[in-house]
Amino acid sequence: MKSKVLVIYTGGTIGMVKSSDNTLVPYDLNTILTQIPELQRLDCELDFCIACAPALDSSNIQPQHWVTFAQIIQKRFHEFDGFVILHGTDTMAYTASALSFMLEDLTKPVIITGSQLPMNILRTDARENFITAVELASGYKKGMPNISEVCIYFGNMLLRGNRARKLHTDKFNAFESPNYPPLMEVGVTLQYKNNFFSYEPKNTVNIFTELDTCVGWVNIFPGMSATHLEYALTNCEVKGYIIQVFGMGNMMNFEEYQEVLRKVANNGTILYVLTQCISGGVRLGKYETSLPLLMAGAFSGSDITPEAALCKLMYLLGKYGVNKIKDFLGQSIKGEMTV
Repeated sequence: MKSKVLVIYTGGTIGMVKSSDNTLVPYDLNTILTQIPELQRLDCELDFCIACAPALDSSNIQPQHWVTFAQIIQKRFHEFDGFVILHGTDTMAYTASALSFMLEDLTKPVIITGSQLPMNILRTDARENFITAVELASGYKKGMPNISEVCIYFGNMLLRGNRARKLHTDKFNAFESPNYPPLMEVGVTLQYKNNFFSYEPKNTVNIFTELDTCVGWVNIFPGMSATHLEYALTNCEVKGYIIQVFGMGNMMNFEEYQEVLRKVANNGTILYVLTQCISGGVRLGKYETSLPLLMAGAFSGSDITPEAALCKLMYLLGKYGVNKIKDFLGQSIKGEMTV
């Protein structure tokens, strides 16, 4: 029997057209379908679902939309063998990371893709990205899915969703996975590797949708005053902060900064420490300038991406609350970090 794939359309460049003022705006699903007659030649059955009406530029995708995507997948999980989400590139890594946590016991492929050029542009990358994403989502061997996790397929690379980042605005290979090897590099053939998650397939999936968005994000920079740092880290509504620091987890360690961190620690606020470097990770305690963070009870994010860290923090705060999440911040829940 042919595999069945549900295509979930959200918007993004892949479905955009030029407006009267020469800017790109989201259009509708028919724009895509009329441009890819090759879809009829795929060895699978396709169905389509519009998740956002009207279609959205991905800059407007919010956590409530992640909930909608997860609910669609859960509701129709028993009908389909795989899922493809058509999405804009700007926040694609956030959506992929969020869904990797929200789809808690996923056993089928969820492939997210889009394009750098609209479908109706002659040199578009949209056709290849879309067609290959569908092939990947429909791939089964001896009744078992070749992929059973949330991935991004873009520019001939299949990446773990919560390891991917958009690093280029003007290249067809817009996404990279700085701290984890690609799950697949697509060439003439689809060569599957052994670094996928592997689960026994089933026709149900549990989802968690109560994300807590009371999180903050602070970047440390040279010249940042202790007063600025205190202001940034003491919002009474914020339960946890992602704090991006230098190198392996370092920041200014003068007394006035240490005092701010002690106040934050006494308030019980979560500090999740990430590096500002593109690759590599945090090692608190390696350098003296990381000790104030360690003494304040900050948690190392190791080599997790900022996008995955934000979504992980929202997920954990929603599911467990401030006290319990401390047990999970340093753990890899869905392959999002190296421990």
